[in-house]
Amino acid sequence: RIVARSFLPLGVKPADRDHATAIASILIGRPARQGVTGLLPGARLYSAGIFRQRAADTIDTTAELIIAALDWLQGQQVDVINLSLTGRPNRLLQQVIRQLVQQNQLLAAAAGNGGPDAPPAYPAAWPGVVAVTAVDIQGQIYRQANRGDYIDLAAPGVDVWAARPGSEGAYHSGTSFAVPYATAALAVLRQRAGNPDASRLRQQLQQQARELGAPGPDPVYGHGLLQLPGGCG
Repeated sequence: RIVARSFLPLGVKPADRDHATAIASILIGRPARQGVTGLLPGARLYSAGIFRQRAADTIDTTAELIIAALDWLQGQQVDVINLSLTGRPNRLLQQVIRQLVQQNQLLAAAAGNGGPDAPPAYPAAWPGVVAVTAVDIQGQIYRQANRGDYIDLAAPGVDVWAARPGSEGAYHSGTSFAVPYATAALAVLRQRAGNPDASRLRQQLQQQARELGAPGPDPVYGHGLLQLPGGCG
């Protein structure tokens, strides 16, 4: 149940699929040998290919490719857009994100893996985007996670078991792998509520979060650990 489309120009080598495959399996993976299943195994996933292989160990994309992908996803009327990526601020991309937020689109994005002293990561740091950081099984923050007032929620993102091409699976760590948990939760809330105002759904998740740090929102965990009463089923 995956609809995939590449936005790379002809002749441009796409990045390997390790990252995308892991994210997809967390969202919609079917039960594996080990009994692991995705958060929303019955959902349809729209996958936009925007990353290119620049060198042996360098992968990147452009604001133009991200914008083209966002336009396509919006046209497919997806419930939530999962942005497991980070970058520097870009005015054109910011304007597109602002328009999507105004059109009631839900977006969840990675808080970043630059470390405690890193600058804000985008698109997570823009208003209306749910910025997700990563914690381990004990609720401790991922050591490479960004910090900042833009952080909204924390979710599992350290040693998360997910699919990997050519193998049964592997453990993955990073804020990218925490984003699908917020994406799934927002999708469930939207389905339950019959597509209400996106800002209300974001507030609902924030209010339901379990505090992990000091009382109130903080720059490490945001509002706290993502919670969804009744699960994602």
